[in-house]
Amino acid sequence: MTPILDRYFGLAERGTDVRTELTASMTTFLTMAYIAFVNPQILADAGNVHPTAATARRGLY
Repeated sequence: MTPILDRYFGLAERGTDVRTELTASMTTFLTMAYIAFVNPQILADAGNVHPTAATARRGLY
């Protein structure tokens, strides 16, 4: 499977490999999931009563 991915995405030409790309994608996903979960609470604790903050907060629960 690795040679197929390497050929399709040109990983070797870009100086990377499948493991590095999977690690990077997982890091990005976890970071965005954390931000989506925590950000509404941070906005609420800061006293932000903007409707967008309230909507974001309700959308997570």
